[in-house]
Amino acid sequence: RAASAGREEVMALFDKARAEPERFVPMVGTLNGNPVAAAAGLATLEVLREPGAFETFHARGERLMAGLQTSLDKHGIEVGGGLGALAGKVWRIGLMGYNSREENVDLLLNLLEQELPAFRSSAPAVAAAVA
Repeated sequence: RAASAGREEVMALFDKARAEPERFVPMVGTLNGNPVAAAAGLATLEVLREPGAFETFHARGERLMAGLQTSLDKHGIEVGGGLGALAGKVWRIGLMGYNSREENVDLLLNLLEQELPAFRSSAPAVAAAVA
């Protein structure tokens, strides 16, 4: 079992009966209630509070997406590119269903292992949890 807690005005946003229609936010997610994901989220928020963090991550993300796209295309790996306002601005890398075959997972991990070192820098890193 899991529970969420917060200020009443914040928690009301997750209650369809109490929130204004344009402010309602459904509370769903793969990692809801996962303590590792919560710790990673808190660490991420700390990094994002640093001056210039958003600009740094945006520039690094643009460079990473452009650099990896050629390799992804070459190996036939599809990456979710975001929806709505996030279309083309974020990637969701995950293999589920038929694509989660061992050979595809190995291919993706090997590709990332080869390509990502070119994008390392001395800037603070955000912790990522693998579920």
